[in-house]
Amino acid sequence: MAKAKPKKDDVAIPPTKSDFSGQQLDLFQSFLCNTENERDRLSNTFDLWDSVPRYSVSRQAMDKMRKAGTFTQLLSIPFNYRGRELEAIIQPAWIQNKDSTVTGYYPSANEELIEDALRKIAAEQNYGYFNKPNYRSGVVFSLHMLREELKKRGHTRSYQQIVLSLRILARSSIEIATTDDKNGEGFSINPYFSGLSAVSRSKLDDDPDAKWIVQFHPLVTQAIDAVTYRQFNYAQMMRHRTQLARWLH
Repeated sequence: MAKAKPKKDDVAIPPTKSDFSGQQLDLFQSFLCNTENERDRLSNTFDLWDSVPRYSVSRQAMDKMRKAGTFTQLLSIPFNYRGRELEAIIQPAWIQNKDSTVTGYYPSANEELIEDALRKIAAEQNYGYFNKPNYRSGVVFSLHMLREELKKRGHTRSYQQIVLSLRILARSSIEIATTDDKNGEGFSINPYFSGLSAVSRSKLDDDPDAKWIVQFHPLVTQAIDAVTYRQFNYAQMMRHRTQLARWLH
């Protein structure tokens, strides 16, 4: 295992009461459906952000890289978006273990499920927030709420596993850069979650009622603002047992 000094999680800025209402948020939380049962099956997908291959390394592949001593500090993945050649450069999260060693993690399918579940929770009234002046969006939730959502969709996780995934998402960063020289060059660098904070009366890893705040990636905020997301059958997607099937869906 690599040994390096860990860094603290980025802190999510607490949303104000007004951040939980507004036209853009109302549109994000509205679905074209006939019944509450149909609504429960729906969530939103984001055009550019969900086109980025940001969960490409499995936990098993990471274990093999660690044993072989080939775990890289940066992972570069080329991809295409609407005919443009782009590149995702991912920096892993470094997480301190209970024995004080530090292990690197690239966001994997585990973290993808966590993000998808949080986006679903954000689409429910009173949980998602959007603040245009400070250009941020996110969700307020408890570990129990997130665990129940995952369990409901067939992906049961322990509180400890969920907290690990949340920390990985807050500490991993991703650079999205143009590589085709069309209209010049450009890039953006941000954590997967721009902010993460929690308040608990006991140990966070074991407190189901701890209040957590996640601030989504800026591309998600941009999509909410510009209404470039689309509703899709989230329940069916979560039923797929493999990451590839979920991505194709």
